[in-house]
Amino acid sequence: MKMSTKEKIEQYTDWFSQRIKFIKGIGDDDTTILVCCTLIDALGKCAQPERGSKERFINLLELFGNNDIWTRVSICHLVSEGNKYIKGYQDLTTYTCEKLKWVDQNDCSNPYTVDPKIDTIQNEIRALDFANKFMKFCQKYKYSTYFYERYRCGLVHEAKILRDSTAWDYTRENRPHYIRYTPKLPLNSQPIETKKHLIFPSTFIADETIKINNQLKEWLTKQNINPYERYGLE
Repeated sequence: MKMSTKEKIEQYTDWFSQRIKFIKGIGDDDTTILVCCTLIDALGKCAQPERGSKERFINLLELFGNNDIWTRVSICHLVSEGNKYIKGYQDLTTYTCEKLKWVDQNDCSNPYTVDPKIDTIQNEIRALDFANKFMKFCQKYKYSTYFYERYRCGLVHEAKILRDSTAWDYTRENRPHYIRYTPKLPLNSQPIETKKHLIFPSTFIADETIKINNQLKEWLTKQNINPYERYGLE
């Protein structure tokens, strides 16, 4: 008997649900995040088959995941890694320094209560010189892009998460959070100041993958879309 579109959606999303339940019991952070990233990649193909893999991945996080998290911009990374681009633009330097002060003063806070959404930044700097150029830098440090580049690509292409310490705990909290660390240095090197890293716990990523799958199921149902057609299978 031929399956209806609704039945195909059920079958498709149930397969992902079973995979996620299985990997949540693995107990290895890198493996959990790696498998979740491959599932998000696959779900992205279903949601936006015409897009490239990076765009699909990032858009899926922002459209079907927790939008209040993924569209935040990591100010401390924007300043520390993007300072060479901001330097020379007085208004932008002042703006980012003021934002960084707020983040540093609230170091133990939930990071997505101190890091602003990218839309908020755009509204706040609209009147500043080089605002459009600055927004391109901000895109790079969105949580969604940061996760794609530092976690997804690190695990998929190099089988590791970029890290400078084996002590980083990816299960300590079920939410993104910053940690301070001192990068490893060669012997006899001069000590350098501590840095920050944005942690995405494995439990948080697994829960987000579940949410994305459920949200995609609702979207496919409302649009009456056969998911298998998105892969050219039917």
